[in-house]
Amino acid sequence: MKKWGQSLFDKDKIHLPKVTHELSIIDLAGTDEYKEFIRLVELQLGDTVHCQLQEIDIEVEERLIEYTWLPRTGNYKSLVLGNDLEMYSNTFNNTVDSVRKELKLQSEVLSEKILSASNLITGTVGGYVRFRPKNKPSEILIMDTDNVNTAKEVWRWNLGGLGHSSNGVDGPFNAAMTADGQIVADVITAGTFNAEMLRVGFNGIGDTLQLVNNALVIYNAKNKIMELTKTGLEFWNDDIQLARIGTAGKVAIAGTADFGKDKTGKGAFISLDTAAELFQIDDGKGYGIGIYKGGQINSAVDPDNPAGWVHMGNMGIDGTLNVNKLFVNGKEVTGGGSGGGGGGGTPPSLTTEQEKNAWAIWSYLKDRDWSEQAVAGVLGNMEQESYIIPDTEEGSGGPGYGLVQWTSPNAGETGRAYVQRKLKEAGISGDYRTINVQLQLLEWDMLNGQYIQTSDYPYSPTQFKKLTDITTATVAFERNFERPAVTHPERIPMAKAWYEKLHGLVAAGKYGMPVPAGYQITSWFGDRDDPMNPGNLETHKGMDFADSLGTAIFAVEDGEVIASLPTAESGGFGEYVVIKHADGNFTGYGHLNARSVSTGAKVSKGSQIGNMGTTGNSTGVHLHFSVGTALWGPYQDPAPFLGLIRP
Repeated sequence: MKKWGQSLFDKDKIHLPKVTHELSIIDLAGTDEYKEFIRLVELQLGDTVHCQLQEIDIEVEERLIEYTWLPRTGNYKSLVLGNDLEMYSNTFNNTVDSVRKELKLQSEVLSEKILSASNLITGTVGGYVRFRPKNKPSEILIMDTDNVNTAKEVWRWNLGGLGHSSNGVDGPFNAAMTADGQIVADVITAGTFNAEMLRVGFNGIGDTLQLVNNALVIYNAKNKIMELTKTGLEFWNDDIQLARIGTAGKVAIAGTADFGKDKTGKGAFISLDTAAELFQIDDGKGYGIGIYKGGQINSAVDPDNPAGWVHMGNMGIDGTLNVNKLFVNGKEVTGGGSGGGGGGGTPPSLTTEQEKNAWAIWSYLKDRDWSEQAVAGVLGNMEQESYIIPDTEEGSGGPGYGLVQWTSPNAGETGRAYVQRKLKEAGISGDYRTINVQLQLLEWDMLNGQYIQTSDYPYSPTQFKKLTDITTATVAFERNFERPAVTHPERIPMAKAWYEKLHGLVAAGKYGMPVPAGYQITSWFGDRDDPMNPGNLETHKGMDFADSLGTAIFAVEDGEVIASLPTAESGGFGEYVVIKHADGNFTGYGHLNARSVSTGAKVSKGSQIGNMGTTGNSTGVHLHFSVGTALWGPYQDPAPFLGLIRP
């Protein structure tokens, strides 16, 4: 027992501390300053070194267990020292097991290549080995003849490398391994290939495929054109990224990309260059969607209009659409009305920006049940406050901003910032610089603290909107909404002037309604399920208004009846009337129960032309109303002509 115990100290060194630690090193052996330490490079696995651990002031014997060597740079990166031989043994065994497993996973192709190479090398007989020059040889030659001058098959090995030639001792060498680490071969067969960079040439036109920093990169000459990483696929033009497809399926485009078409010509093309299309996806026949310079959006391309600036199909927006300027049939629609009296464009007598803005405000507030006198009172105040221009800051550096010159109660806050803060508080979205958004804020302010009743003008917001005296409305708005230190009676004649200018005007191009109040719109213009053949898509060429049988039907504008047809002659429209108007449009009234006008008759806007029915191709009592540019079309959406906005 004593002998065994002594051996634990003498042989197993149990009294010595066991440590293991990793060191980052710099190889100094190749420098002139450290030539004397060149033998440090020769430290091998298992060698023992003595280390002074300064922090705990002990000296230990350790062995080199592991090191990291970078063959590409020719440098050592780190080494692991320790005296736990079990760790060294385990590391070695694990490495052997790993190699053994990898060898078992060799493919059949690799196995066949290894067998073929083995047979080729071990089955070869003959050959001549020469050392040259004879006296002080610096290279080895293995040849198919004993004469250097006549030999064809030659292996040549010297400090420059090892190479094989089938054309004699001077090459060319079509298989070689050179001293600078290059391997030249038509085919390289390997089980596992580890490399920091892999470069492959293909197509014979200077293209290369490279593995660089965990990325697969394709170059055209020296220009990068494609890169694949674990985060996605990128397309490049040298140092400019054109497009990227991420691993989550997200696509980013910054140039021009053609995603290809199938053999039928269908596919997707995306363009972001300086040509006409800024963004377009089509089916190979020109039909798709495009966003053009200037913000134009198309649902299709017009073959007769190469610039593609004509919208030819249906577009739907499920949500809020904010528009600074809206044009219908070439005419600007102002205001922010949601149907009713504000529909249509600006009356032609209003030409200045101020007049057009005033009409937009007049239409918007009237649509929300404000009296004309109350609206005129607001316009009189706005004229002096902002000249009725929404994006206006107070003159002389004042803090006010907008149509009514909102002014913050907080020192240092501009009116512009104040309006944006209030819009956020009110939950109103859209461009704060526009009439529509500021009028929404005005109505919100009437009920949320800005409008305060005074004893002189004790009108609630609801009462104010119904005032019928312009003077009262003008002063009440100033006292209760603006509450200035000094009143402005000069705003009263301004308000009266606006009332006289706007009262009685009708929006340009707006038709009257073909049916009396109480109707229901059962089908809008555009694609729908065919009611006569359910399950099949058809394009509805008008609008359907449903009401009770016999409801009066009216002409929407002055004109001449160019067709009053019975069911047998109308092609499915039943009892049918068509009126031509001075603006060049033709309005049609179909499925009537009875016609009360004849062909050639002159009719006035609002005059009765028949009664609602369900004649012809009809599934119920309704009026089919259409607007076209000829007797039988082509047809246009009637909604804008009636001042209606599709929900």
